[in-house]
Amino acid sequence: MVREIYRNFKIDFYPSLHLNAQEKVYKPSFSHIRLWIFVLLISIKIFVLSSLHKVYIFHEDILVEKKIFAISIIKNNADRLFDAE
Repeated sequence: MVREIYRNFKIDFYPSLHLNAQEKVYKPSFSHIRLWIFVLLISIKIFVLSSLHKVYIFHEDILVEKKIFAISIIKNNADRLFDAE
């Protein structure tokens, strides 16, 4: 009885172990593959754009401060050059 239950279990859940069972293998069509690739690319694009937007918003103040600092350095160097002459 235990052998019969085990044999039925193998047939039901592991059809490749049984010689007469037909294997049911999911083979996606070309349109399904294209659809999944499209969904994957769109999700990657959305993730990248959202992360870039967050980085830009987060670093916007830092970029403005760096530009002001760079302008002040250029101005100080120009003042030093004109003062030396």
